[in-house]
Amino acid sequence: MLNLKLIAFDLAAIIAKEEDYFGEELLQRYARLDRSSGSEVTALADYLRELGLPVAKPIITKAIEEGKKITKERVSPIYLLDKTNNGHIDDINSISFGPNNLIATASSDGTAKVIDLLNQQLLFTLDLASGGHMGKVLSAAISPDGKHLATSGEDKTVIISDIVSKEALIVVNCSKIISSLAWSPDGSMLACGEVDRVKFYKFDYAQREKEELRDASLFDSSSRTESPIKSLAWLPNGRWLAAARGSNIDIIDVARRGIFKTVWPDSLVNQLAWCPKGSFIAAAEKRGVTSVINVQTGEEVYSKTSDRILSESYSVLNVSFHPDGELIVSSNRVGRLRIANFMTKEEIISLGQNTFEYVGSVWSPDGQFIATVGFPSTRIDAINPSVRIFRFEDILNRASWSWE
Repeated sequence: MLNLKLIAFDLAAIIAKEEDYFGEELLQRYARLDRSSGSEVTALADYLRELGLPVAKPIITKAIEEGKKITKERVSPIYLLDKTNNGHIDDINSISFGPNNLIATASSDGTAKVIDLLNQQLLFTLDLASGGHMGKVLSAAISPDGKHLATSGEDKTVIISDIVSKEALIVVNCSKIISSLAWSPDGSMLACGEVDRVKFYKFDYAQREKEELRDASLFDSSSRTESPIKSLAWLPNGRWLAAARGSNIDIIDVARRGIFKTVWPDSLVNQLAWCPKGSFIAAAEKRGVTSVINVQTGEEVYSKTSDRILSESYSVLNVSFHPDGELIVSSNRVGRLRIANFMTKEEIISLGQNTFEYVGSVWSPDGQFIATVGFPSTRIDAINPSVRIFRFEDILNRASWSWE
């Protein structure tokens, strides 16, 4: 039984150029509809008229032609890592770029991985056998010099590993789970987001020792619940550190270890990104909005609903700035990736990927690549998360592309 109302919305989006993905499965569905009974076509025509569109037959024909064109003109990733080539076998919880286009991932399968994009190879896997975590790995970050990988896990540890020698050097035992990590821009210390608190560490790699520095307490006595710090982002000059705590964004003066300012988006924040220009911070919000806030004034200068509706079902999972400081990339739970200029409020690209759910998408430091994480949302078989890396130029040069 065909869902004619759903098909009507799909066709409307395709004709309006609001959906860029058109898979073989949908093509077959519409081809079946093209040969369907008169009563089905009449019903679909009624739905299309409700949407202010022409009657069914021309729309169906055009959608099939458009879908075939998009399927033939897909853009392929320059690198793919999935379970067929030693990739992750469970949810990927974080992805981030380091220097020299190194990429770090953390997964619920208990491993963290480092990808060398320049040579297009998997460089290092941290697992239990190599001194890694016992249980899920929540966050991973590469040091600014590209030599060390910091990871945190559900086992309440932070592990510092040597990427070249592929060994764990230092283990930091914590009293609570560290859900986010961020190296300072100069690499001199690591910020660790706990619950209502940010801890700071320095490391002596030669001696394999750690030094715990004075932390920053973000505890709110008026709150009845503890708030894990889901994301940390450093101001490029290292003066301030932003921490996402519930629906607060606390701006920490690192020298004083105190809150300089707090700004409040309208919902819980999944991830933060600091603009290279310094005055703005972007937030991926659980209610389904990507927002950019002027830290000095607290004004929301950009706000985009991820899928035309405010809902946690469309939760925005991540946000990342292009090094030019104006373009942002974000992705949401139902598989839509957007690139926009927050200064001009112009949406550059909107990619609808309804057969995939995103965990993250992040820009490379040089702006040439976008690394994405996703997994099929419609498959019945085991989860197959994948890291797929695209050239930004390829995406810009195409009106449409697909994962496949």
